[in-house]
Amino acid sequence: ITAIVPVPNSTDFIVGNSNGSIDRITASGGRITPFPATGTAANNNFSKLLALPTGNLLAAGAFTTYNNVATNRIAHLAPNGTAATGINFGTGFGFTVNSLALDAQGRLLVGGSFSDYRGTAVGRFAMINTVTTPTADPGAPAPDTLTQYLIAAGVPVGQRGTNDDPDGDGSINFDEFTNGTNPNSAASVAFVLTASTLDDNVPRSAVLSPAAATYAPGTAVNVSAPANTGLTLIGWAPTDFDPLTGYAPAVATNPLPVTVTGNRRLVGFQGFPIADTLHTTGLFNWRTGGTALWAGVLSVTGPGGAGVARATALNGPGEEAWLETTVTAPGLLTFDWRLDVPAGASSRLEVYANNTLLGALTSATAFTSAAFNITGSAGPIPIRYRLTRVATSPSLPNSQETAYLSNFAFAPFIAPILQAATAIGNTSASLSWTAAHGASAYTLQVAADASFTTGLQTIPLGKVTAYTLTGLTQNSSYTYRVTALGPVGLGLTATSASRTFIATTNLLTSFLAAAGIPANLRGPNDDADNDGLDNLLEYALDLNPNGSGGTFTGTAPTLVTTPTLLSFTYRRVRNDITYEVQSAATLSGPWTSVGVTQGAPGPDGTTTASIPINPGSQFLRLSVTR
Repeated sequence: ITAIVPVPNSTDFIVGNSNGSIDRITASGGRITPFPATGTAANNNFSKLLALPTGNLLAAGAFTTYNNVATNRIAHLAPNGTAATGINFGTGFGFTVNSLALDAQGRLLVGGSFSDYRGTAVGRFAMINTVTTPTADPGAPAPDTLTQYLIAAGVPVGQRGTNDDPDGDGSINFDEFTNGTNPNSAASVAFVLTASTLDDNVPRSAVLSPAAATYAPGTAVNVSAPANTGLTLIGWAPTDFDPLTGYAPAVATNPLPVTVTGNRRLVGFQGFPIADTLHTTGLFNWRTGGTALWAGVLSVTGPGGAGVARATALNGPGEEAWLETTVTAPGLLTFDWRLDVPAGASSRLEVYANNTLLGALTSATAFTSAAFNITGSAGPIPIRYRLTRVATSPSLPNSQETAYLSNFAFAPFIAPILQAATAIGNTSASLSWTAAHGASAYTLQVAADASFTTGLQTIPLGKVTAYTLTGLTQNSSYTYRVTALGPVGLGLTATSASRTFIATTNLLTSFLAAAGIPANLRGPNDDADNDGLDNLLEYALDLNPNGSGGTFTGTAPTLVTTPTLLSFTYRRVRNDITYEVQSAATLSGPWTSVGVTQGAPGPDGTTTASIPINPGSQFLRLSVTR
């Protein structure tokens, strides 16, 4: 075993092996078969298994295929071990992945012996956008902060190591990053700064002094504009500046000093991406606009920690600053917001979903938590925050109202995940499932067929995650599923995948039914796959009764001879089976256990029986009975 992880919302755990096989083990040590439920596992070893908040798993290692489909060194798996859809890792990693982890923003951190991901050079570490949304494409790797710093400074790819010194000044990249100095001082790093005033949404020119097309780091720039107008610094950054995502880290650590003449409003001049300060990088894309802009601020601490989005600098009635992203309905929107404004003023901070007002702050308010159910057809829903001034009385000096947003999150309303039926008897079984976020109640459906048309029962339940099903018919098959009902009055529903079980205390029958053996071939002495091994022996050794031959879990039966002993090693898998090693002088018998030391099973059931070597022929065999 080279990797192990608990199954989300279950007492089971999944193990990955050095030969590329994968197993699901119960809390009592039993092995769930078949596993994967369909298909095959990997073609090489597993090094790491990681549980996702969705209930699925990520597997990593040296393998290049899973279920015979190319998936270089990383695979997205369902709890039943089959390859899951919804996350596209593209061409994957160029070499072995050794470790996986999720950070607080839901980004996937990957370490290993690789040097590239999806064709992009990343060294031995990659930070990938979110894998916690079931339909996400993680996309290309997101560089770490040090790498971003070096990219912004124009350091070539081959000189971005922690201990490299690309400009030969005696300071390695890590020290330059820590001290905020230029790691590429030999290069010409130019900055572009443009400015305009905003008055009634009409841009007017502002004057920069000294006037230049570009500015070197550290240049002092004087910005002049007419009185009573707002000022927007549009491009205070390296030439590749993106006004929606903010400044490169190199500039944030050593910004251009700017002197503004008069009482001007500086809009959008903060040096941090909004997605970063809201801790939603890779989860949400943000847009901002209006008379003034929202900006990312790390110097303010909100309920979500250091970093908020902030809007200010309104000048008169009707002006606004808006911030917008999109979510995929249905689901629960949560955030913390705050409005700073003098008493009696008419400024408002509003939130809209698909142009419908959800709520508003209309007076000075400390950080307040808010939650809204976002409904409508599944698909992108725009969420917009709007700071506006709606009247002139009382009049406010410039920049007297300020809006803050923190701790933004959206939880999609997803279906519960069914657990395997337990405590199965001849007339009853215990069913359970994971809680669906925001569910107010559940409905259980049970039928005699997978299409839910024969013998359908619909059982309304409260806000519970378990139910004991009674009144079953012995040896009959039942398929069940659970639908989560959203908050009352919203009409939200989400239905789980289905599971099937046989109402019987006969574990052999359940084993054969789960493997797809027809009812008329489930006798202990039947050989449904004609491989020479009857059903009882396949069950006792945990082989596939519906496939010729099979792969042993753990130790395969082996016969070993020493000068004094003849030994037979095998694995006891079932508690309801009696295992006995017998000996004989000929293959035709008679067979007996007399004189055979049966041995005690180890923690995984591995058992070694032995008999002293005697003159002549000796044979050993394994006998299983119920």
